[in-house]
Amino acid sequence: MHINSSTNATARGAEVFITRDTYEDRYNKYCKLLGDLILGKLAGLGITNRGTKNSPVGNTTSDKDPNIPREYYYDDFEVDYYGMIRYPRKLNIPGIIVEHCFISNSEDVKFINSPAKLQAVAKADADAILEAINKGYIVKKPGSLSMISDIKLGTKVSEYTKFNGDGKTVVFIDKDNKQLGVNDILKTGTKIVVKEGDVVKEQHIIAIKGDPSADGKITASDYVLIKNHIMTPATHSIGGVYAKAADVNGDGKITASDYVLIKNHIMNGTAI
Repeated sequence: MHINSSTNATARGAEVFITRDTYEDRYNKYCKLLGDLILGKLAGLGITNRGTKNSPVGNTTSDKDPNIPREYYYDDFEVDYYGMIRYPRKLNIPGIIVEHCFISNSEDVKFINSPAKLQAVAKADADAILEAINKGYIVKKPGSLSMISDIKLGTKVSEYTKFNGDGKTVVFIDKDNKQLGVNDILKTGTKIVVKEGDVVKEQHIIAIKGDPSADGKITASDYVLIKNHIMTPATHSIGGVYAKAADVNGDGKITASDYVLIKNHIMNGTAI
């Protein structure tokens, strides 16, 4: 059970932190609904409701050093500051932080100063979670977003048949939310949605090696993006699936080596 603290002794009450990531309802929308339910139950015990709030963005490394690139989820939302939200989200799992009250406030301490009172707070959490499940806010979500990075440059929609099968419908949607046709080229940021009937069974997002600009080609735009990321990461950081596309040599970083590989591909036709 998490308890808050502050140098301001008058600060009191419960609050819930959730991700800012609105890519799927279950991350932000449903977590807010769950947070509001928890806070309502805690308010029933007399604990002040401070509200459900979006987590700050960034991580401790990039915040301390502006020359370190910002970090992003696959869907291009900047990562959440709090690890208890950030790490589950990286695994496609919704996460929240419940700050039940302030141990630094003499009035709030009265809600947690005995085993029976702690049990009451825990029961409020549990009752809210059960209510959220019954309302459909907490569900096992098939088709959570995962990344695919082994598709060759220039592959057409019609040529990518990995998810085809009986009873399945496969839809390709680009980063601008436009559905691609069978003759369109797959690009970085394209989302693959696999359905059986009206039910989404799988969702994937594509990173094409060498295509951080997401136009389905490797051009000067791509090495300019990489160069700017290296030279001025505080203002030109590449994140999410686009960072994966920029990591041409696959070493998990975006460096001058990636820039050189793209430049050689453009100038000399060297394969990537």
